[in-house]
Amino acid sequence: MLLLCLAVAADRPTGPPATDSVDSVDRPAVTRLLRRLGSGSMEVRDAAERELIGMGPAILPLLAAADRSALADHPTPATEATVRRHGIQRRLEDRAAAEAVEPAVVSLVMEEARPADVLAAVFEQSGCRIAIDPAATRPADEDRGDPPVPGPPQKPSRISVDFARATFWEAIDDVLARAGLGIEFSEEAAGLRIVADTRQPPSEAPHSYGPAVAAGPLRVAVARIEQTGRPGTAGVRVVLRVAWEPRLEPLLVRLPMQSVVAEGPAGEAMAPAQRAAVVEAKAVGRRQWLDLPLMLAQPTPPLESLGLIRGTVLLWLAGREHGFEFAGLEAGAEGVAGLPSLRMARAVVTLRRIAVRGDRLLVTAGVTYDEPTEALASHQTWLTKKPLALVAPDGGTIAPIEQTVESRSEQGLTTTAVFRLPGDGRRPTTLQAMRVRWILPIAIHAVPVDFAVRGVSLPPPR
Repeated sequence: MLLLCLAVAADRPTGPPATDSVDSVDRPAVTRLLRRLGSGSMEVRDAAERELIGMGPAILPLLAAADRSALADHPTPATEATVRRHGIQRRLEDRAAAEAVEPAVVSLVMEEARPADVLAAVFEQSGCRIAIDPAATRPADEDRGDPPVPGPPQKPSRISVDFARATFWEAIDDVLARAGLGIEFSEEAAGLRIVADTRQPPSEAPHSYGPAVAAGPLRVAVARIEQTGRPGTAGVRVVLRVAWEPRLEPLLVRLPMQSVVAEGPAGEAMAPAQRAAVVEAKAVGRRQWLDLPLMLAQPTPPLESLGLIRGTVLLWLAGREHGFEFAGLEAGAEGVAGLPSLRMARAVVTLRRIAVRGDRLLVTAGVTYDEPTEALASHQTWLTKKPLALVAPDGGTIAPIEQTVESRSEQGLTTTAVFRLPGDGRRPTTLQAMRVRWILPIAIHAVPVDFAVRGVSLPPPR
């Protein structure tokens, strides 16, 4: 299989931001509800289960840390309470996984509002934000009380919108179209910005830009089309510009050419030049968009336009992050083995070695995901940059002075971190009071996103 790689910036650990935090959870309320799971009344048990589920994925760390002894004093056997707790945990883990991959939706009704206010409302509901050029939403002359300026009509100073569960990109494209605004794609910062739409109409610049479509968490647009090939072997190079919701940071983006279908207005086929190829790009850092080029062969006679281009973009997304913590650390001169494992959703973290070397503490830990994933392939380095941390008794964290990868596979890796121990001469006691924390995604999701861009003009053949 031919692999076309697009070089971009250096890797960076990614993952969607959590929609809520365990710090915002009412911990005493969670403890009370967990105790009620062991009540002698089924009605009380059912009500407690519903309330815990209603608290959402933010309570997952508390459920994972819940001890059976907290339920041992109740008449109902602890086995039922434990089964209920595990069932709640699985449901919330599934919800967290769904939230990580589902597109943000917006429901909004605003009448005669400034575009800046509408955009602010869309950003607030969706959890996604795009930078706005101040000049793009500057009040029009009539809003400032100035007389109208002769010439072409200005962009609207007020717009009305009515969205019912529109995706983020559906809402954004609608607002921009109504307000006479556009999206600027920064090559240097690899980011997005809303600006005044200065594009020429298609009749004057038919191939400088093309149509766009909102596809779930993605926006797919035709950025440019170029004629390729020699006379008699004509083809076109279609560059698709793919942007994703700003709250997302994909680990990997691919477009398998076998998923691509390009058809003329009457259904004429325009086949990809290499059906077995895969266009791949590493989406890293704070990048919010990238270009994916498609090579299409012109039929005879050549087409002047395409009725549609459709395909499936594959995204790999890191799931919700969780701080896996190990307490009660012990170590001898040669370290110890067989230390415990912690599971959360589809990830298992194991503490494999604790060893003291002078004033240094060596911690070896491994993470294994349930299924192999291409987001952990050898050329993907984002997980290798997830640092372990040593948590002191006062809650402060100590960063490693060195961390190396011992081994890795498509299911995870093993890493060793070296910490400098506090120099107070009481290492054994200090070590017992410390914890090891490793913040990792609890799952890695492969998300297919179907798109279909319609009405694409083609440059005249050579």
